[in-house]
Amino acid sequence: QSGNSIRILYSRPKSSIRKHGVRGGTVLFHGRISSSGQINGTAYIFRQGCRPAGYTVSGSVRMSGGRARSITLSGPSPQRSGCRVVGYTRNSSNARLMFYRN
Repeated sequence: QSGNSIRILYSRPKSSIRKHGVRGGTVLFHGRISSSGQINGTAYIFRQGCRPAGYTVSGSVRMSGGRARSITLSGPSPQRSGCRVVGYTRNSSNARLMFYRN
């Protein structure tokens, strides 16, 4: 996090998403966080041989001891036909993203 900007990067992607071109350092989300903990920005999904597909998400951060402990983001995620985005759905595992910090 830098100022009110926030980026979430893959650190050690599991093998099931590495086949889609995701590597350590690949951006999963970038956006802005308000002083009240509201987050808005763009998340990305990946498909082998295709460019990442971005989609708008929003959510909040849960703080504890002055540190971000969890982030929850949601928004309709892209549906694809091949590489082309043909629609958006809330009925996808990518429509709700949760991140935790130890």
